[in-house]
Amino acid sequence: IIPAGEEILQNSVEYTMKTYQALINLGVPTEDARSILPHNILTLISFRCTYRGLVDLAGVRLCAQAQGEFKEVVHSIKEEVAKIEPYLASKLLPICEHTGRCEFRSSYDRSCPEGKYVKTS
Repeated sequence: IIPAGEEILQNSVEYTMKTYQALINLGVPTEDARSILPHNILTLISFRCTYRGLVDLAGVRLCAQAQGEFKEVVHSIKEEVAKIEPYLASKLLPICEHTGRCEFRSSYDRSCPEGKYVKTS
């Protein structure tokens, strides 16, 4: 996010959290109150997957079209894998690097912003 927007974003998150707490205080079930929470905030994540699953995850989430937050998470995972096994980390790439073409085929996907691969039809 651009620096000028950080204060606006922070104010929005603070207001949303106050609203969430007010709903909880009124007795609204947490699973219902959570629906107003933003999805782009800092959180701790723990997950397990096979290496094959991680390759698939990296293929989608390292794509130039993926949301920045997801790219950051997968890049961090890749860095941790590289500390243990650099060769395996080297295979955690966007899917287009494995297939040689853009794999996103829906009508609303934009073309590759890096211009490396053409969308297949």
